[in-house]
Amino acid sequence: PAMPGLGTPAEKEVEEGIIKGIYRYSKEEKKCSHKANILASGTAMLAAIEAQKVLAEEFDVAADIYSVTSYKALSEEALECERWNRLHPEATAKIPFVQQTLGGVEGPIIAVSDFIKALPDSISRFVPAPYLVLGTDGYGFSDTREALRRHFETDEGHIVATVLEGLAQQGDIDPHVVTKAIEKFGLDTDAQDPRNR
Repeated sequence: PAMPGLGTPAEKEVEEGIIKGIYRYSKEEKKCSHKANILASGTAMLAAIEAQKVLAEEFDVAADIYSVTSYKALSEEALECERWNRLHPEATAKIPFVQQTLGGVEGPIIAVSDFIKALPDSISRFVPAPYLVLGTDGYGFSDTREALRRHFETDEGHIVATVLEGLAQQGDIDPHVVTKAIEKFGLDTDAQDPRNR
């Protein structure tokens, strides 16, 4: 679809983010006790949107969703900034776009991808911690999309549990809340890692 008229600063910010690799797709408007952030792209966006709803309605977590249009572009630009800063020690440091976008967010950042984890992990050193990544590492598998996402642990339930795990790592929630999500979604805690199945 065509871009909006780009008459407002927010619309211009979205266009810039699409081109540079990341923009805020959806801000959770419900007031919640906890904050988190989900990075998603492609078809993984559907699971992220469902997870956003469950987090707000059942776990008191307001999760903003960011659409990542290119992890490669974000990583390359961040590395260029890092190199420029190293070679110009007395100049004002350049701040990578991914840090400009995510540097001030509250709560953990969870990336979910239909690609292998190495892709979203390529920006990890430029993103605030905790930064947790879900991806489709493992061997080829043929089934429904729902079954594939469950197999590779990139579905709504795994996103919710991972967001809550990030909050637990920060000490914002009790680990029992993570267990509650695992039970709610019937996640198999004894399942073999998808990379080894």
